[in-house]
Amino acid sequence: MKKRILLLCCIFTIVFIAGVYLLPFRPFILIENNTSGRLYLYSYESPAGVGEPGPAEVDRRLKNRPAMIEPGKTLKVVASFSSLIKSNRQIDIGWRVHGRYEYNSSGGGGQIFLLSSSRGGCAAQLTVSDGFNNYRLEKKPGRLCYKKLIQP
Repeated sequence: MKKRILLLCCIFTIVFIAGVYLLPFRPFILIENNTSGRLYLYSYESPAGVGEPGPAEVDRRLKNRPAMIEPGKTLKVVASFSSLIKSNRQIDIGWRVHGRYEYNSSGGGGQIFLLSSSRGGCAAQLTVSDGFNNYRLEKKPGRLCYKKLIQP
Protein backbone atom coordinates (compact mmCIF):
# COMPACT_ATOMS: atom_id res chain seq x y z
CA MET A 1 0.00 0.00 0.00
CA LYS A 2 2.81 2.43 0.86
CA LYS A 3 4.59 1.62 -2.38
CA ARG A 4 1.44 2.33 -4.35
CA ILE A 5 0.96 5.73 -2.66
CA LEU A 6 4.61 6.60 -3.23
CA LEU A 7 4.34 5.58 -6.88
CA LEU A 8 1.19 7.69 -7.36
CA CYS A 9 2.90 10.69 -5.73
CA CYS A 10 5.90 10.30 -8.04
CA ILE A 11 3.69 10.02 -11.12
CA PHE A 12 1.65 13.06 -10.07
CA THR A 13 4.85 15.08 -9.53
CA ILE A 14 6.25 14.11 -12.93
CA VAL A 15 2.98 14.93 -14.70
CA PHE A 16 2.74 18.27 -12.86
CA ILE A 17 6.31 19.30 -13.76
CA ALA A 18 5.84 18.21 -17.38
CA GLY A 19 2.59 20.20 -17.53
CA VAL A 20 4.26 23.33 -16.21
CA TYR A 21 6.99 23.08 -18.84
CA LEU A 22 4.77 22.12 -21.76
CA LEU A 23 1.64 24.21 -21.19
CA PRO A 24 1.93 27.84 -22.29
CA PHE A 25 1.45 29.61 -18.93
CA ARG A 26 4.36 32.03 -19.44
CA PRO A 27 3.91 35.34 -21.28
CA PHE A 28 5.99 35.82 -24.43
CA ILE A 29 7.07 38.48 -26.90
CA LEU A 30 7.50 37.78 -30.62
CA ILE A 31 10.20 39.94 -32.21
CA GLU A 32 9.99 40.22 -35.99
CA ASN A 33 12.90 41.57 -38.05
CA ASN A 34 11.42 43.82 -40.74
CA THR A 35 14.78 45.44 -41.57
CA SER A 36 17.15 44.96 -44.49
CA GLY A 37 19.90 43.49 -42.29
CA ARG A 38 20.61 41.27 -39.32
CA LEU A 39 19.04 42.25 -36.00
CA TYR A 40 21.05 41.77 -32.79
CA LEU A 41 18.66 41.26 -29.87
CA TYR A 42 19.49 41.68 -26.19
CA SER A 43 16.90 40.60 -23.62
CA TYR A 44 17.18 40.65 -19.82
CA GLU A 45 14.94 40.21 -16.83
CA SER A 46 15.41 42.55 -13.89
CA PRO A 47 13.57 44.07 -10.90
CA ALA A 48 11.09 46.73 -11.99
CA GLY A 49 11.60 50.35 -11.03
CA VAL A 50 15.23 49.99 -9.94
CA GLY A 51 16.53 52.54 -12.43
CA GLU A 52 19.97 52.27 -13.97
CA PRO A 53 21.87 49.00 -13.49
CA GLY A 54 25.03 48.99 -11.40
CA PRO A 55 28.55 48.54 -12.85
CA ALA A 56 28.56 44.77 -12.23
CA GLU A 57 25.20 44.37 -13.99
CA VAL A 58 26.36 46.45 -16.98
CA ASP A 59 29.54 44.38 -17.26
CA ARG A 60 27.54 41.13 -17.15
CA ARG A 61 25.14 42.35 -19.82
CA LEU A 62 27.92 43.48 -22.14
CA LYS A 63 29.56 40.06 -21.99
CA ASN A 64 26.38 38.26 -23.07
CA ARG A 65 26.11 37.35 -26.73
CA PRO A 66 23.00 38.74 -28.42
CA ALA A 67 20.50 36.62 -30.30
CA MET A 68 20.65 37.22 -34.06
CA ILE A 69 17.53 37.47 -36.19
CA GLU A 70 17.86 37.41 -39.97
CA PRO A 71 15.64 39.68 -42.14
CA GLY A 72 12.04 38.44 -42.29
CA LYS A 73 12.47 36.01 -39.39
CA THR A 74 10.97 36.07 -35.88
CA LEU A 75 12.22 35.13 -32.42
CA LYS A 76 10.15 34.28 -29.35
CA VAL A 77 11.27 35.69 -25.97
CA VAL A 78 9.57 33.89 -23.07
CA ALA A 79 9.55 34.99 -19.42
CA SER A 80 11.53 32.70 -17.12
CA PHE A 81 9.99 30.69 -14.29
CA SER A 82 11.92 32.74 -11.72
CA SER A 83 10.28 35.93 -13.03
CA LEU A 84 6.87 34.33 -12.66
CA ILE A 85 7.54 33.43 -9.05
CA LYS A 86 9.05 36.77 -8.02
CA SER A 87 7.02 39.95 -7.87
CA ASN A 88 7.88 43.33 -9.37
CA ARG A 89 9.86 42.06 -12.40
CA GLN A 90 10.35 43.40 -15.92
CA ILE A 91 11.67 42.18 -19.27
CA ASP A 92 14.09 44.58 -20.98
CA ILE A 93 14.54 44.16 -24.74
CA GLY A 94 17.10 46.10 -26.76
CA TRP A 95 18.25 45.73 -30.35
CA ARG A 96 20.80 46.91 -32.90
CA VAL A 97 20.37 46.80 -36.67
CA HIS A 98 23.21 45.75 -39.03
CA GLY A 99 25.87 45.72 -36.27
CA ARG A 100 26.37 44.41 -32.78
CA TYR A 101 27.82 47.65 -31.41
CA GLU A 102 26.73 51.28 -31.69
CA TYR A 103 29.66 52.35 -33.88
CA ASN A 104 28.83 49.85 -36.65
CA SER A 105 25.03 49.71 -36.41
CA SER A 106 22.57 51.68 -38.49
CA GLY A 107 19.73 51.68 -35.97
CA GLY A 108 18.52 50.35 -32.68
CA GLY A 109 16.09 50.79 -29.85
CA GLY A 110 14.56 49.22 -26.81
CA GLN A 111 11.33 48.39 -25.03
CA ILE A 112 10.44 47.44 -21.45
CA PHE A 113 7.61 45.10 -20.44
CA LEU A 114 6.44 44.88 -16.83
CA LEU A 115 5.12 41.55 -15.53
CA SER A 116 1.80 41.84 -13.66
CA SER A 117 -0.59 39.27 -12.28
CA SER A 118 -3.65 41.52 -12.50
CA ARG A 119 -3.78 43.26 -15.90
CA GLY A 120 -2.18 43.27 -19.34
CA GLY A 121 -1.87 40.74 -22.13
CA CYS A 122 -0.26 37.32 -22.36
CA ALA A 123 1.57 37.99 -25.62
CA ALA A 124 2.92 40.87 -27.69
CA GLN A 125 4.50 41.24 -31.12
CA LEU A 126 7.32 43.71 -31.68
CA THR A 127 8.05 44.43 -35.36
CA VAL A 128 11.38 46.22 -35.80
CA SER A 129 12.09 48.34 -38.90
CA ASP A 130 15.21 50.20 -40.10
CA GLY A 131 16.24 53.26 -38.07
CA PHE A 132 16.48 54.24 -34.42
CA ASN A 133 13.45 53.35 -32.24
CA ASN A 134 11.45 52.49 -35.36
CA TYR A 135 9.14 49.68 -34.26
CA ARG A 136 5.49 48.68 -34.05
CA LEU A 137 4.09 47.01 -30.94
CA GLU A 138 0.91 44.93 -31.12
CA LYS A 139 -0.90 43.04 -28.38
CA LYS A 140 -1.69 39.48 -29.37
CA PRO A 141 -5.05 37.85 -28.58
CA GLY A 142 -5.42 36.60 -25.03
CA ARG A 143 -4.83 33.14 -23.73
CA LEU A 144 -4.29 31.64 -20.29
CA CYS A 145 -1.09 32.79 -18.57
CA TYR A 146 0.12 33.20 -15.01
CA LYS A 147 1.54 36.72 -15.37
CA LYS A 148 0.76 39.31 -18.02
CA LEU A 149 2.79 41.86 -20.00
CA ILE A 150 2.27 45.59 -19.47
CA GLN A 151 3.91 48.25 -21.60
CA PRO A 152 4.78 51.19 -19.30
